[in-house]
Amino acid sequence: MSNLKGSTFPKQIKDLQIRLEARGTKKSTSNHKTHSNAQATKRDMYINDFVKYAENNQMEGKLNQLLTADNINSFLEERLAGLSLNTMENYISGWNSLLNALEEVNITHSIPKNYLTAYWHEIRDSTENTPTQNESRGLGDRAESVIDELYEKRYESGLLAQLQHDLGFRVSEAYSIISNPEKYIHPLSNGDYQVSGVSGKGGHIYQEKSIDGDLVEKIKHAQDMPSLSTYHRDLEAIAGISSHDFRYDFAKNLYEKLLDDGAGHHQALRTVSEKMNHHRSSISQIYLYR
Repeated sequence: MSNLKGSTFPKQIKDLQIRLEARGTKKSTSNHKTHSNAQATKRDMYINDFVKYAENNQMEGKLNQLLTADNINSFLEERLAGLSLNTMENYISGWNSLLNALEEVNITHSIPKNYLTAYWHEIRDSTENTPTQNESRGLGDRAESVIDELYEKRYESGLLAQLQHDLGFRVSEAYSIISNPEKYIHPLSNGDYQVSGVSGKGGHIYQEKSIDGDLVEKIKHAQDMPSLSTYHRDLEAIAGISSHDFRYDFAKNLYEKLLDDGAGHHQALRTVSEKMNHHRSSISQIYLYR
């Protein structure tokens, strides 16, 4: 793998254009290179957008070395603000294609494979879960009684719900923790427990989370885990909700606690985003809807 040539961004862009040039050749011999004028125009736009971001943030060096997960994350959050879902999808798809082209011509970058695909899925899923003006997601004061009813109906369904509600995991992640506690739940020297090593969307690992000892004991007694479809039926039958409502509760409860403890909005939102394993704080903002 190599770097782009040139001491300035314009020279590096020119080198990139030359390396990706494939107009007039068959796609089968260079799947991701630039094969049309329209594609060339779009790729020039993508890379110039990133150059503008880099210059505004006083970044220096090789453009390809600046293509890190953190930088592309911040860049896209800024660039995609206010755009429609369809425009976001097209823009992210175009960048994904460009990253594949860089790999094809052996230009170094450090954005993990499928990172942007996972990034888009998270935007889409969170936006689709956005409530209408007359609807607010989450259970609020009903959460404790709903979880109790789930325990009575099916112990493991109650366990899944409590883990989601208390720690903010997606249902698939909660399922993995309960099914394999020795892998994810670890005792600390002070007698407390923490959950670690949980992989979220796109393979991004969650921060360590403290877990109540009583919940750990409940997890030890789990036996026959229901299928995810059975769990969802239990949620629908008892409360008419989906498993994602518990993540809304987690986000809202944590945000309000942080504010009560003296944190400002931006600091609290950033912490919520980190705890929910979101790529962007603006996605977590959706969960705080009132």
